[in-house]
Amino acid sequence: MSDHDEACSYSDDNPGFEGEYEFGLTVEKLGRRSTRRAKAVYAHTPDWEYFDLKKNALCVVDIASTSLHIEMAIPGIP
Repeated sequence: MSDHDEACSYSDDNPGFEGEYEFGLTVEKLGRRSTRRAKAVYAHTPDWEYFDLKKNALCVVDIASTSLHIEMAIPGIP
C-alpha cells in the first residue's frame, strides 16, 4: 500500500477535526409544533496541513472530507 493510500485510509478513520453542536430544533406538522433538543455531529479532514493529536505530528491529506449528520430525540421511540 502506498503512503498516499495509507494517509487516506487513516484520515477516513481518524478525521482531523470532529465534534458536536447542540441546538433547539422546531418541527411543525399538521398545525402542531414541537421543539426538541438536537445536535449536529461533524467530522472534517482538511486538505491543508494540520496537527494530528493522535499521531502527535503534522499531517497533510490531498483530498479533504467532511461528514455531518443531525440527531434528534423523538418521544415514544427508543
